[in-house]
Amino acid sequence: MDLHSIRSRALEYAAIEAADKNLEEWIQPQHLGSNAIEQRRRAFLSHPLRVAVCRNFLIEETAERLSGFLTREAVFKRIYGLYSSSNRDGNISDVAEKEWLAAEQSRRFYRFGDYDSVREEFRSSANFAAFQDFAALIRSQPFRKFAERITGLSLGDTMLLNAYSYEAGDFLALHSDNVKEKRLSFVLYLTPQWEGRFGGGLEIMGLEGGDHLKIEPEYNSLVIFDVTARTEHYISPVDACAGSRARLTISGWLLKP
Repeated sequence: MDLHSIRSRALEYAAIEAADKNLEEWIQPQHLGSNAIEQRRRAFLSHPLRVAVCRNFLIEETAERLSGFLTREAVFKRIYGLYSSSNRDGNISDVAEKEWLAAEQSRRFYRFGDYDSVREEFRSSANFAAFQDFAALIRSQPFRKFAERITGLSLGDTMLLNAYSYEAGDFLALHSDNVKEKRLSFVLYLTPQWEGRFGGGLEIMGLEGGDHLKIEPEYNSLVIFDVTARTEHYISPVDACAGSRARLTISGWLLKP
């Protein structure tokens, strides 16, 4: 190895170490070690649906703050969507509730709560501050580098990010995220003590063959999947037995370079 290569490798390792120190304030250490990242990458690349699940992902205090913010302090706007054969993204968004209810069941694409704002009395809360700081982390270069290392994918700087609330009756029907330069989808679940009978499971299936994976909304777990891997997915309806509980997530996409 020549001197230039040695220096390049040293700079690469230094950049990784600096990024890991930034992430250590948020992510459980068992997900950040070189061996853990290598194992995660091999598992992700060999999975027939290109999916990985990282359980107990965030440091406990961080997960509690984010969950507390979404549960009690955030304001969600109920949104509705319909399937469309003419729209290039396959759906019509921002549909009025009346129009959505009048449509045939087969045309109803989704209904759920989209993060809108923070309640006025919580603008100075520690939970809201944690939410803002976490959103900044997800959009940062260290997190992008971490995502590249655990997936083996090359990703762009742009990040699409939001938070969502699924209450009883809410759902997201079958579709593909392989649109608008999206490459890697992620979902962080933040509802404590969510039970399988409440619904809201993420179901991913291959377009070729019979591969099918159901992922329950386990608290403080991160799911990532490659949206270009010829798969479709949906979120099953939240059952009425969930009562006042909501399936809360911070979700988004990393884009292609």
